Amino acid sequence: YDGKYMVTGSIRWDRTNLFATGSKYQKKPIWSVGAGWNLDKESFFKVSFINMMKLRFSYGIGGNIDKNSAPYMTAYYNNNTHVGGIQGTISNRPNPDLRWEKTTSWNVAADFSFWDGRLSGSLDVYKKHTEDLIMEKTVATSNGKSRLYMNAGEMDNQGFEGNLSVEIIQRKKL
Repeated sequence: YDGKYMVTGSIRWDRTNLFATGSKYQKKPIWSVGAGWNLDKESFFKVSFINMMKLRFSYGIGGNIDKNSAPYMTAYYNNNTHVGGIQGTISNRPNPDLRWEKTTSWNVAADFSFWDGRLSGSLDVYKKHTEDLIMEKTVATSNGKSRLYMNAGEMDNQGFEGNLSVEIIQRKKL
């Protein structure tokens, strides 16, 4: 709005049933929202050497599917001339409680440009929290396999990022 304020958003409602045989874990939306504020466009913010100053914020929830796991049994069949027919291999045992990995993240940032673009950059602070990470866990061999894929992991990722660009010489012919 008016070159000063920005709002963004997205939503994806993936109606896949690749995970979870129960409806409790199916058809969950993933979404994000973001906002920005161009401080340099405000009448109260007049600093001669600052060309651009923007503040940003975003928050969202994303999902991930591990293609090597599923709530259903996966089997492969192929020809085997040594035994005179077809042989099959079970690659995954069923796990009806398997569900999407879920990542919640937020980001706060500032973008800037000083002295006619000679110095510019951005600073970001972020945090991501992932739960229900899919990982192989050791189980009783009475399951038919000693390891099964399960939602058993959790991970945090947080940090600070920055970039800086300096344009020392500004000439048309250089």
